[in-house]
Amino acid sequence: MVAEEALAADGHRVAWVDSFKDTLRLANAQRPDLLVAALRLGAYNGLHLLLRLRASDPDLPVVITAEPSDLSADVKLFQATFVAKPIQSGQLREAVSALLVGRLPRDPDCERAWPRRRAELPGTVKKTSVRVVELSYNGIRLRLPSSVGIGRGSIEIGFPTLGVSVPIKPRWTAATHDGGTFCGAEVAPDGADAMRHWRWIVDSLGSLN
Repeated sequence: MVAEEALAADGHRVAWVDSFKDTLRLANAQRPDLLVAALRLGAYNGLHLLLRLRASDPDLPVVITAEPSDLSADVKLFQATFVAKPIQSGQLREAVSALLVGRLPRDPDCERAWPRRRAELPGTVKKTSVRVVELSYNGIRLRLPSSVGIGRGSIEIGFPTLGVSVPIKPRWTAATHDGGTFCGAEVAPDGADAMRHWRWIVDSLGSLN
């Protein structure tokens, strides 16, 4: 498949699924960074898939592919990116790259170099000072002192500069040379409004850096 080969060549980890139900099952298990779906999917269509997945992941980027004659206003209404068939690999790769700018991969073992916003900002976890090292619309990397233990459940990180806090879900940790810990976490706001609020936080912190 053109799409699969083009994205794999760019270093993306691609899972090809050929049914609506199997896509839902895989997406719920692995939480993909991005969805590429055909508009025509038999009894369903790519926009049905978009709506089902965004019910639990409001900020999921989606590319919809179809013949130009099948393009409808709903593609734009649901904030999907349209790529015409027959798919041109260059056009698809550009669309995917643009949608992933500023996002951290959900798979910590992914070797792809993702754009991130460098930061040296104060934060708090469990009322203990930490440092924000990198952040994006979907993730954050912290530097924690040795006194702060961190598990896999949701925790709150506070941003004293803005006077707000948000829930995050740690995904990986790595020891620092001085006994501290780096922690990569996924931001876990509940709903589209909360996600927009997080984006405001990221943009505000970036302007203060």
